[in-house]
Amino acid sequence: MELRALRLHRRMEFGRREMELRALRLHCFGLWRTAPSDLGLGCIRVRQAAWEISLLIHSEYSLTEPYVARVIFEALQCESAIFIGNSMPIRDADIYGCNWAKCTHSSAMKSGSGLTCHWIQVAGNRGASGIDGLLSTAVGFAVGCNKRVLCMVGDVSFLHDTNGLALLKQRIQRKPMTILVINNHGGAIFSLLPIADRTERRVLDQYFYTSHNISISNLCMAHG
Repeated sequence: MELRALRLHRRMEFGRREMELRALRLHCFGLWRTAPSDLGLGCIRVRQAAWEISLLIHSEYSLTEPYVARVIFEALQCESAIFIGNSMPIRDADIYGCNWAKCTHSSAMKSGSGLTCHWIQVAGNRGASGIDGLLSTAVGFAVGCNKRVLCMVGDVSFLHDTNGLALLKQRIQRKPMTILVINNHGGAIFSLLPIADRTERRVLDQYFYTSHNISISNLCMAHG
C-alpha cells in the first residue's frame, strides 16, 4: 500500500489553560478525591492537548503525514503489532499517534491503576543512517511475534531495501503483513533541520531530500 502524502509537517503549539482539579475518579465507580492533584491536572492537560491535536488533524483537506499517523493508530486493534520506520514515520507516530495502549476488561495484563489493558506491540530498527534494512527487519519481526504486522515506512527507506519484498514473498503460512509506504518523494525530515534555512533548494533536493519519480506500485508488482 502506498500513500502519497504532502511534504507537510507542522509543529503544533497549544495554549495551556490553567485548570483547578475538583475531583479525580480512579475507577469506574466511586473512590473520588476532592483535593487537587498533580496527576489529575496532568491528565486533564494531556487530554485537552490530544483533543485539540485530533480536531486540527481531522480538519485537514488533504492527505498529510500527521493525518496518516493519526488514522493508522486509531485503527489499530488491541494486541496489534506495528513496525515503524525512522525519520518522519517514527516522529509522526510519536507526536500524532494515539491509543498505544487500549484499556479493556478482557485482558489478563493489568496496569498499575487497576485497569486491564491490551497493548500494541511496537518495534523499529535504527539501521545504518536510519534506513538500512528496515523492510527486511520488519519481515523478521512479523515472523518472530507471530502477529499480523503493519509496517509504516518512508519512501526513501522502502527504496533502500526493496530486497525485503523478496523476503516478504517467501513467507509461507504466515499471518498477513501490510507495508504502508509514506511517499512524500524524498527525505522530508531535512526540511525541519537548520540546514534547510541556509542551503539552496537545488542542493537540498539533490543531496538531502533525494527526490525521486520512482513508481512504488510498479516496483511491488515486479516482485509479484
